[in-house]
Amino acid sequence: MTAITDTILNPGEKPNERGGGGPVVQWHYSDMQRIYGVQVNWQSASGEKSMYYDMAMHCKEIKDDIATWEISKNNIYLDNIRPEGPLELLAIACAEPCYPFEFAASKDGIIKSLLNTEIIKKRFAEAKEILFRDFGGDIALQYIDATEQALNQPQQLKKIITTDLWLSLFFSPIIGQYNIGKAKPLSINLPFFGFQESLVFNGTIRIDKPNFDNKSQALIVETALDGTTIIEGETLLSGKLEATYDIDIPGHTIRNISCHATVITDKGEHHLWLNGYQIETKETPVPEKEDAKSKSWWSVF
Repeated sequence: MTAITDTILNPGEKPNERGGGGPVVQWHYSDMQRIYGVQVNWQSASGEKSMYYDMAMHCKEIKDDIATWEISKNNIYLDNIRPEGPLELLAIACAEPCYPFEFAASKDGIIKSLLNTEIIKKRFAEAKEILFRDFGGDIALQYIDATEQALNQPQQLKKIITTDLWLSLFFSPIIGQYNIGKAKPLSINLPFFGFQESLVFNGTIRIDKPNFDNKSQALIVETALDGTTIIEGETLLSGKLEATYDIDIPGHTIRNISCHATVITDKGEHHLWLNGYQIETKETPVPEKEDAKSKSWWSVF
């Protein structure tokens, strides 16, 4: 396992090219589990909406440069109120058996595999009777059946991760970055339009000097949307994403992420703001191994 203070150099790289040799963003977080509060706001010609949720994240194991993560999503607010509509409550109830959700990620932030899919399917099967009892009507029954079918398809199940804005920014190429003292190329996939195909923003990442007064260091991401495509009847013309990652010192883990993304289409401008911040940390040491399409609200869960 790579310790917090270890330095791994790429082939041909000199130690001083990393501004002291220390990592700026650690990739495994093996010393703790965290809860992040995530606030997301959307704005377009059709109006404004917002969402808040807590994302609990726990790195359970490190082995062969692969980290096992467990996540849970709780405390959801839509437009600053707890969901009360029947479809929203149904969506949340159907999503509950999916958590805790476990997956494996590499040290460069790439999701490699889903780990507890069979357990999730078993939990949902056990919850179906209660769901049928609490939510009546054809629409509810169709939604429950559609959710069960999705859980039997790994690519659909993976969307729990790939369509979450916070996780898309967290598990991105910023993982494992080192202090090289200059801007470097970067691509970020962002599910800007929910369950539609993620948009690819290409640009650079710049690493600021450490602020030892508040024990933090900032990573500045500046990217632009490349290419033209069509999503839900709108032609994407241009876009940009700017994000700041607040990294703690000396742990080199993500403390906060703030992001503003703008997409311009032939129908107008779409804006997305995300602010994710650490609200709780719990020490949970991980032992080292020797061999080590709807646009309604209920579619976002």
